[in-house]
Amino acid sequence: MDTNITKIITTSILGVAFVLAVWLGVSRVDQYLKQNAVDECAKVSRYEKTITAENVKLYYPLADVYKNCLKDKGIINK
Repeated sequence: MDTNITKIITTSILGVAFVLAVWLGVSRVDQYLKQNAVDECAKVSRYEKTITAENVKLYYPLADVYKNCLKDKGIINK
């Protein structure tokens, strides 16, 4: 009788651990894909400005192109 209860408890704990591991894995993959999309949009919409007097290069995303890219990828809804 005790072995059946032990098996049920062990199986339940392993089941919960498995579900938790899958859930955490899926949330990490989702976060990775979101960060990758933001990085790609920043690269696509990059504007470069060179200040020759100071020997400096500036890089920044163009706001409208960046926002449209994020909309296309489903990151923002506005």
